[in-house]
Amino acid sequence: MKDRLRETASDAILDAAEEVAVERGIDAASIAAIAERAGVAVGTLYNYFPDRDGILQALLRKRRAEMAPEIAAAATASADLAFEARLRAYLRGFAAAFDKRRGYVRIAISLDQRGQRVHDKEPTLLHLFERHLADIFKAGESEGAIPKGRAGPYATMIAGAMRALKHADLTNDRPMDIDMLVDVFLFGALAR
Repeated sequence: MKDRLRETASDAILDAAEEVAVERGIDAASIAAIAERAGVAVGTLYNYFPDRDGILQALLRKRRAEMAPEIAAAATASADLAFEARLRAYLRGFAAAFDKRRGYVRIAISLDQRGQRVHDKEPTLLHLFERHLADIFKAGESEGAIPKGRAGPYATMIAGAMRALKHADLTNDRPMDIDMLVDVFLFGALAR
């Protein structure tokens, strides 16, 4: 019971930190602002986290842990499809996981731009994404859908395009247009 209460309080603090950081920016996400939003005393936060950076790092770890199974499920669900359908289905699943957590993504991008990353032994979401893309493009080579020897570079290119699209779409506050991305990648910029 005590552990459950501790976890509930910790989750409330993390949710409050995410809300404050998204609304006011990382720099304005102070311990006092987070405590106020969570409805706890400042001293209470220190019972759970060492400092503000500890809160933000825990938030990133938690959201990444929530998203990783969704991203893996998208890879599994699309595994039996032909190359183009598989690529589209996987990217849609990946984008859906990110779109559900736009606040987290904004915070992660902001911290990444500052060089502040979570350093865990767990693979990052980007590593999972790149591994899944490599599998999809290798299968595309086997099917003859893409030229031999291009799976690696193509996976890297679409990962980079997806990352750029994610950044742009967060700025414009719209969901990622996966079909446009895949159409341009597979058929060129003049594809309709």
